[in-house]
Amino acid sequence: MSQPRRTIEHLLKQGILPLTHANDAAIHLQVYPSKRSWLVFFDKALLIIGAIALVLSLVFFIAYNWINMGKMGKFALVEGALVVTIALYVALSFRRRFQLIRQLLLLIASVITGSLLALFGQVYQTGADTWQLFFGWAVLIVPWVIIARFPALWLLWLGLVNTGLILYFGVMDFAFVSYFYEGVLQIGVLAAVNFVALNLWLAFIDRQLPSVTRSRFKPELDWSAYVVGLLSSYFITYLPFFMSLMTPIL
Repeated sequence: MSQPRRTIEHLLKQGILPLTHANDAAIHLQVYPSKRSWLVFFDKALLIIGAIALVLSLVFFIAYNWINMGKMGKFALVEGALVVTIALYVALSFRRRFQLIRQLLLLIASVITGSLLALFGQVYQTGADTWQLFFGWAVLIVPWVIIARFPALWLLWLGLVNTGLILYFGVMDFAFVSYFYEGVLQIGVLAAVNFVALNLWLAFIDRQLPSVTRSRFKPELDWSAYVVGLLSSYFITYLPFFMSLMTPIL
């Protein structure tokens, strides 16, 4: 619960604020999202979607022209896009301007990194498991995730970790445990990872937000915290559900 909500509840309990004026106080303290906050949210959301779509257009272009393009052409196109993206980020960083654009550039660079890894594996047929692609991708973009302080990039990284774990569990043979305990172990690991991620999110999300978003009262949690909370709740809830389904089989 945000600070404005707690303030209103405290005033109501103390009898200082009449119940009839509670809604006016909530509007004054910006408990409810304003039109401006919705516009800012959709503005950022569309920018993120547009940035990802721009990168995917590069991937689809290479896929469509796969036969007509040589190895050097494919790598030159992807690596060139990565170099240009990082160069733009460095140039804007020296000027200390356009923070959102710089964050989007690191998001684009992170997606291009995954595309480059996939391209390398497809061209040279390395034979690596799919989970290695996602884990390698997650490891390589860790510096950008830390530097960017961008919730969308954090979610991408967490999604890569979860995907890598799920794919790893799909090919890993837990010969030392039964099928029941194997499933419990897998879901338990996913639940633990996302639970830790949620707590870290809640601990640091306020520090990661730009100072311009801060007001006299502590604002609502960033939208990304709710996404991580939903993901964590899913695995934590699914764990006992899985155990209850598998118990009759035992």
